[in-house]
Amino acid sequence: MLAPLALALLAAGLLGTSAALQRHALAGLPDRGAGGATLLRRAAGRPLWWAGTACSAGALAAQFTALRLGPLLLVQVVLLLGVVASALVEQLVLGARPGARARVGTVLTTAGLAGLLVTLEPTSGAAGAAPPTAALLRLAVAFAAAVVLARVLQRRSGSALGLAVATGGGYGLTAIALKAVGAQATLGWGEPLAHGALWVAVLVGPSAVALSQHALAGSRSAAVTVSTIATTELGVVTAGSAWFGEHVSTSTPHVLLALAAGAAALVGLALGHAPTPPAPGELELLPASVREPADGTAQRHGPAREPLDDGPGLREGLGRDGRRRGDVLDRRGDLARGGRGVGGRAGHLARGSRLLLDR
Repeated sequence: MLAPLALALLAAGLLGTSAALQRHALAGLPDRGAGGATLLRRAAGRPLWWAGTACSAGALAAQFTALRLGPLLLVQVVLLLGVVASALVEQLVLGARPGARARVGTVLTTAGLAGLLVTLEPTSGAAGAAPPTAALLRLAVAFAAAVVLARVLQRRSGSALGLAVATGGGYGLTAIALKAVGAQATLGWGEPLAHGALWVAVLVGPSAVALSQHALAGSRSAAVTVSTIATTELGVVTAGSAWFGEHVSTSTPHVLLALAAGAAALVGLALGHAPTPPAPGELELLPASVREPADGTAQRHGPAREPLDDGPGLREGLGRDGRRRGDVLDRRGDLARGGRGVGGRAGHLARGSRLLLDR
């Protein structure tokens, strides 16, 4: 059991590193809202993006090997630690400074996932056991239908929750298919080519990754989206593990403890992706129409933008010396980042800071 655990930890670390490096590479692009082909072409000119891509390839190889050697549920639960690894890489390598909420989220996520594994005690089934090809193909069709339905719901209601559910289902199905490919490969490396599991993994895996980007981009709350993806993925994986003859502890105390551990992990994921509001001093620099209410909730729709107060205090503060202007420049990135997770307010925050600079 140590070998699959070590490989799963390696895969989680590589996944987290890949996510952090690619986010850092994309953040410096002049227009992140460009089309997919344009964005990819620009990203390809950045070494960090290629380093992240290499980490992704290594993570996939480590995950596949871990699935061949160990229980499906064990590997997929450990892979969720990629979120923690990403935060650590951004802090230690890229110089990010996580807030107290993010640090608490990291601790809760790690403790919750570890508790989930300890209480469930997943064990491997019979060697070579795999789900029927017809069942995997039906699940792939169900995934495609879920994607279409989620897109329709998003257009009608504006909610990306359906996309998050479909993404989690796609991740879970991909893990099941990879596990099946590994089981078939024990009979010969050419054996997977004669079955549908390989093609399900090839088609559903990249689709789920692309879908996750749409889900996060269109969500009102990244915390809810990430938690939904993780919950759905673990649900699908837990159900699919029965195909491989795997077992988990089902005694009442173990189930209750597993539920508590899972809840702690989900709370940690939510805290790690919750938006960080601007500091009170920064709020005073913004127009009144884009300030956050006192309770920290976002004003999603408000009156037309009001002019900034052009009183003598502001003019004197900006004209006294250049230090205040430099402070505003330093704050611009923080204000924009603080607005990303609270209803798409980054544009308003950036405009507010630009108005202040013009004055």
